[in-house]
Amino acid sequence: MLIEGLYTVQTIEKNEQGVKAKVKIHKEHEVFKGHFPDSPVMPGVCMIQMIKELTEQNLNQKLFLNKASNVKFMAIINPEVNALIDLALTISEEDGIVKVKNVTSYDDTVALKLNATFKKQHYMRLVLLFVILLPLGLACQELKVLRLEYPTATIDMHTAEALSKSLSEVSEEDDATLIAYKGALLTLKAKFTRAIRDKKKYFKEGATLLEHAISKAPESIEIRCLRMGVQENAPKLLRYKGDLDEDKQFILNRYPLLKDEGIKAFIQGYVSHSKQFSTAEKQLF
Repeated sequence: MLIEGLYTVQTIEKNEQGVKAKVKIHKEHEVFKGHFPDSPVMPGVCMIQMIKELTEQNLNQKLFLNKASNVKFMAIINPEVNALIDLALTISEEDGIVKVKNVTSYDDTVALKLNATFKKQHYMRLVLLFVILLPLGLACQELKVLRLEYPTATIDMHTAEALSKSLSEVSEEDDATLIAYKGALLTLKAKFTRAIRDKKKYFKEGATLLEHAISKAPESIEIRCLRMGVQENAPKLLRYKGDLDEDKQFILNRYPLLKDEGIKAFIQGYVSHSKQFSTAEKQLF
């Protein structure tokens, strides 16, 4: 179990369609000290990991998340109030791809609906992957999870801090998208920091990383979206708004060509709240 001690499977029932499990979440776990203090909420990344682990247990096979789609967080899971949750997983396999449809609920409330596909992993390949990803922390195992957590980070200091720390080992030689997320999160760190000197320092570092990511992958719509979000919300005195029009047009032009549902959902989420897009333009997403 990657999230050691977070939950216990109380009952599990296997059937022809998949798995039904009753899980107890441990409210004392360290994860809830940062997510969030005095108001614990089960992180989305942990829910996805739990679904992955239950699927692995059912198939007796290590898996790697390939795609998450139709992700709908419909209710908050507070472990102090709803420690017992039910997960219903419909599992199918085709050509080495494992497809999972999940419904997570407590009492009569549906908390999460998720469709996911997993790839089977050879053990040694999995170990190598784990070694590579371990320094990035739990929240950054996959970009798909970052896309889910980043919108919360823009409004919540604790999420922003946790994600920023998880990317601390990312360098300028690493994947451009990870560099862009690290840069964007540093600008959020500046937002939540009180000291003026630190605000300027973190923002400058973040903006520099974003520009470096753009130079590495100028055709990435996801990185353009991250930069546009930062520039839209940056204070005018920082003079970091010069690419808003360019990035907006880039997104409008490239969005129809997107195939990745996770990136599409991320961009849709940003555009729906952005003041840079007109009502008519938002209808295109």
